[in-house]
Amino acid sequence: MIERLLIRFLLKYHFTHKKLLFLVGPRQIGKTTLSKFFLKKFNSEQLYYNWDNIVIRKRLLNDPYFFMEDIEKYQVEKPLVVFDEIHKFPNWKNYLKGIYDTYSDKIDFFITGSAKLDIYKKGADSLVGRYFLYKLLPLTVGELVGKFKQPDNLNDIFNSISSSKIAVSTHNALFNTSGFPEPFLKQDKSFLLRWSNNRKNLISNEDLRDLTNIKNVSLIELLIELIPERIGSIFSINSLREDIEVTFNTLKNWMDILERLYYIFSVPPYHKSIKRGIHKEKKIYLWDWSEVENEAIKFENYIAVHLKKFVEFFNDFGLDTLKLYFIRDKNKREVDFLICRKNKPLWLIEVKNNDTTPSNNLSYFMNILNIKKGFQIVNRPDFHQVKRTNTGFIHILSAADFLSLLP
Repeated sequence: MIERLLIRFLLKYHFTHKKLLFLVGPRQIGKTTLSKFFLKKFNSEQLYYNWDNIVIRKRLLNDPYFFMEDIEKYQVEKPLVVFDEIHKFPNWKNYLKGIYDTYSDKIDFFITGSAKLDIYKKGADSLVGRYFLYKLLPLTVGELVGKFKQPDNLNDIFNSISSSKIAVSTHNALFNTSGFPEPFLKQDKSFLLRWSNNRKNLISNEDLRDLTNIKNVSLIELLIELIPERIGSIFSINSLREDIEVTFNTLKNWMDILERLYYIFSVPPYHKSIKRGIHKEKKIYLWDWSEVENEAIKFENYIAVHLKKFVEFFNDFGLDTLKLYFIRDKNKREVDFLICRKNKPLWLIEVKNNDTTPSNNLSYFMNILNIKKGFQIVNRPDFHQVKRTNTGFIHILSAADFLSLLP
């Protein structure tokens, strides 16, 4: 098992608060594996309960507090109870509310399964104030290399940029396979293809079936096949709607569902302080960048996943308040990514597969937004140049070196 960075931070930041732990993330990202790691850590291996197990299901229906029998039987001193796939229980939220209100002072509860936990979080929530939600996201360079250190000041993250052979080899292995643990560990492209096809089938046939009343699965499968062609561009539902021949609202609903199921994620445009900013449409990226065939676009998607994970990680643990955007104006000047801290622009990041010439757009928007630090990330090893702008500095930097400093 790869020891995920999330483990260290959950141990540090979660269990002292006596809240339900909700863990969400893409299918096959390792949520069940991580929960079982914590069971071993808490000497609670016997307290894993999966709703798909018919024996467990019968026990729960017969006695809502059935887990107390096992805690007493195995004499678990500081129990951690894991409920996997509990969202399939029709009354799961009220059930969790009841056991939390009864036992939260004695037992820690770890709730995992599919991203549906995150979907249900969007609506009226009887569990408000009773849980913290965390996201387990794809493997990243910094997580695997282990260079990420929680900074006292966010700007200190990039104070010690350096090159390492481990970061380069890790970056190459990730970029050429996937950030999902199983294909990453296999490092086998034929296995990756079969694994990816199987994952897409599970999303379109099982997850969507459980979540919605969508009947025409073939159209969802077509949508999933068409999305990689539109990665990195302004995403137009209207143009895609014509290809699939469904209504605007239907397609928008499907895209929202795919995002909530952690198949895709969106990056919105930043428009504050940009007088000529016009675009409201988002950009769309895949959590599994291996599905993108064009190398330059795949590289942008790969960087997008790292940045999105960085933002979500800091937000989930209350380390800061960050948001990820892209920026574009009427003159079609564009920079791929902008990270804002507490709604104020902090860093601009431009992604170039091989081009090390400083981006004019990057310099332009740094001046407009008064940003002191910009990055141009390139897919080549051991490269780092610094160029001065009117407001600060552009770091033209190897992806391996930049990404190794992020969580």
